[in-house]
Amino acid sequence: MLVQGLLAATIVYAEQQVVDDLDIDQDGFLSLREAAVSRYLLENFNKIDLNEDGLISKEEFSFMLRSHA
Repeated sequence: MLVQGLLAATIVYAEQQVVDDLDIDQDGFLSLREAAVSRYLLENFNKIDLNEDGLISKEEFSFMLRSHA
């Protein structure tokens, strides 16, 4: 159980780190411009942006990864 918890925490950290690395203006979100470094993110931006606010949050990014795993 402890190992599973550590693994889950590590995965969440890694997902958030990807967003942090792409987040040029460090506002905690990915804009369309920031997402343009990835063809996949760019082509699927509107699908990943679940609340349609023009930004991809860490939660939306994590949901996208988990739904395509």
